[in-house]
Amino acid sequence: MKHCILPAVLLCMTLLAGCTGRKVDLSNVTESTIGVNGDGSVEEVVIESFDKEYYSLSDLTAYVNKQVDAFNQANPQEQPKDKKSDDEEITAVSVHYVETDPDAKTAAMALGYLNMDIYDAFNETDFEFLSMEEAASDERIADIDGLVEVKSGEETTFKDLSEHKHLHLIYTDSSVRIQTNGKIMYYSKNVSLVDDHTVQTSDDPSVILFK
Repeated sequence: MKHCILPAVLLCMTLLAGCTGRKVDLSNVTESTIGVNGDGSVEEVVIESFDKEYYSLSDLTAYVNKQVDAFNQANPQEQPKDKKSDDEEITAVSVHYVETDPDAKTAAMALGYLNMDIYDAFNETDFEFLSMEEAASDERIADIDGLVEVKSGEETTFKDLSEHKHLHLIYTDSSVRIQTNGKIMYYSKNVSLVDDHTVQTSDDPSVILFK
């Protein structure tokens, strides 16, 4: 059996790359999307073509689980001291589902990551999830201008926003759809705002600020 979908998804996708209440909800997305929460955790839904007769859901599922299990074994996470035997183990990466849509001839997988560093390590990408203090010391971000305020449409600079300590910052230089659990407040002018929680970035360096 040929595994043609997941190698492309996991190894060759170059798209890769506070509000701490509700988690980002990707249940209704119709294209590949990365979800970022205010606590730094990441959700991802990848949707790919699944239109060959030799593609198999069972093989696809086994492949995804094998990749995730291998990564988790190589990156064990500390468990709570009061963890009970029947409590779910905390892992770096979790598989929420792998499924197909025969009518659309697509396959979708949903994964969860404890944080952005784990997301980067698993997908070999270079995203950044930073506090405003951390971003201020990052030379790629500190001098950025052309940040558009969602409310007014006016442009400002990162330096002018650096005192907004309550905001979270995402940095990427990859074209990808990103959804946040908190409302987006500012975004780079090379980014397309889809709605209050969603943007489409380009291959140019991009910053998204959300609360």
